[in-house]
Amino acid sequence: MAKNIYDKSKIELYRTHPELAHAAINSYLNENDQAGALITLRYLAQSQGGMLQLAQDAKLNATQIYRTLSENGNPSLSNWCAILQALGLQMAIKKLPTREDR
Repeated sequence: MAKNIYDKSKIELYRTHPELAHAAINSYLNENDQAGALITLRYLAQSQGGMLQLAQDAKLNATQIYRTLSENGNPSLSNWCAILQALGLQMAIKKLPTREDR
C-alpha cells in the first residue's frame, strides 16, 4: 500500500463509500498489516469530519491520534477501541480454521 498520509481520492471515496474502508481495514488486519489498517482508519477519519473531530469523539489527545494513525502507529487496545467506536465501528474476534478444519 502506498503510505501517502493525505490521499484526497481515498478520503473522498471513503466519504461516499465507507464500506470500502471497512473492507480494506479487515483485509489489512487479516494480512497482519497494521500500518495499512491504521492509514485506512486515518483516511476514514478524514472522510468523516477530520482528525480533530475524531480526537474529540474518541476522547483522546489530537497529537496522540495523529501519531496513532500513522504507518508507524502502535495503538493500545483501549485506543483502538476508542477510535473504532468514534468512527461507528467495533472490533470482532473469530476463530481461525485449524489444519483439521481445512
